[in-house]
Amino acid sequence: MQVLARDTRASPLQLKKLLCFMKEHSEFAHGWLLEQQGRKKTMEMWELLTASLNALGSGPAKPCWAAWKSNVKKKAQKLRAYARGIADGPPFHPLSDIERRLLEDTGRC
Repeated sequence: MQVLARDTRASPLQLKKLLCFMKEHSEFAHGWLLEQQGRKKTMEMWELLTASLNALGSGPAKPCWAAWKSNVKKKAQKLRAYARGIADGPPFHPLSDIERRLLEDTGRC
């Protein structure tokens, strides 16, 4: 069996679709699926999301929502620290439009 190499980075289109999906399914995005069938529903949601993202082309087989959200929050925190004059080093790259939307949609501006 031949193993095909995959691009491990999500494309901008995939990130936009991921953000829209998470905004529409906020209970899934925040990990609030606590009903009796919560784990099953979570797995079904990941399968649905993965299939729709993979249909767009390049990118990971299963997106890492938590890692992306965490990285964007850290970047925003560093930018705020630099703006207040308490960060070392040169300024960081500004947040992209999609990163700003992520912070707005998750309530972490």
